[in-house]
Amino acid sequence: MWSIWTQSVLVTNLDRLKCFSSMNNTSLDFDSQIAPALRDFMYHNHTDLNDAVDWVCEVFDVSATDELIDQIADEFDSFWGN
Repeated sequence: MWSIWTQSVLVTNLDRLKCFSSMNNTSLDFDSQIAPALRDFMYHNHTDLNDAVDWVCEVFDVSATDELIDQIADEFDSFWGN
């Protein structure tokens, strides 16, 4: 799905984010924590919305609630100019 270069660039950040989100899962803030990481991910990978949702859920160890999906969709549309 993602290129080897992209995976290697993101590994350090992903590991750090996974550790952080596992410890603070209840205090994640979409605008200050998830959105910047998601924008960086979308910048380096030409993903569709489903991949963006899967990535956020995996990296931040969160469930794909309707509210989270709506926030990711809004960020996705804003990022790609839709």
